[in-house]
Amino acid sequence: MQELFIRLDMDGHWRGADHRSSIQGVAEEGFWEEGVSCYSLKELYRLEAMADLYDYWINYASLNVNDIERCNIQVTIFEGEMLNSSGMNGEDLAICHKTIVQFDAKELYVKWREIEQRWEDDMQTEASFGKEYIKENAEEIFSIIQKHLPTQI
Repeated sequence: MQELFIRLDMDGHWRGADHRSSIQGVAEEGFWEEGVSCYSLKELYRLEAMADLYDYWINYASLNVNDIERCNIQVTIFEGEMLNSSGMNGEDLAICHKTIVQFDAKELYVKWREIEQRWEDDMQTEASFGKEYIKENAEEIFSIIQKHLPTQI
C-alpha cells in the first residue's frame, strides 16, 4: 500500500526511486539499509514522525543552524511502500516509488528552535524538553510540511 514518508537529505543526495540509505553514513564501505530510512506521514503516526525527525536531526545527525547554511539540508517527502523492518536507528524503512516534494529544511529547524525557546521561556512547564515536548507541539511543525505538499494529507 502506498503512503507518504519524510526524511532529511543533503541537496543533491536524494536519488528518488533508486535511493537506498547507508547504515550510519558508511556507504563507501558498502553498508546499506534494505530501503530508504524515513518516517511515515500516515495520519496515525505523523505527530510522532515530527518528533522522530527532530530526534534524528539533533541526536543522530547532530545538525545545527551552521550545518543547514553550509550543507543545504533539505526535507524530502516521497510516496512509497513500507518495509517490514526498521532502520539502524529505529526509523521506518520504505521503498520510494515517487518523489512528491523537496524543500529547504531551514524552515523546520527554525520552528523547532522556536518551540525550544518557548519551552525555555515557560518556567511553569513540567515537561522535559526533547522528543515528547516536540510531539506535543508537532502540529505546528506539520503545518510547515503541509504548505509544501501539492494536496493536503
